[in-house]
Amino acid sequence: MRFRIDDAIYISVNDANFLENAIYTYSRGAILYGLIGALAVVIFLLIISVLKPWGKRKKDND
Repeated sequence: MRFRIDDAIYISVNDANFLENAIYTYSRGAILYGLIGALAVVIFLLIISVLKPWGKRKKDND
């Protein structure tokens, strides 16, 4: 993912018509898809940790 961010920054700084460059728009789209995927995983983990559909842990009394 890091190389896509570096490519997008390099193209946006060095290319005058970066919005017309297919590589930039692809990199930008890939970054957005990655961001959406990462947020979805974090939200899923947050919800699953709050709801705990498997129930609470039982305490073992030895």
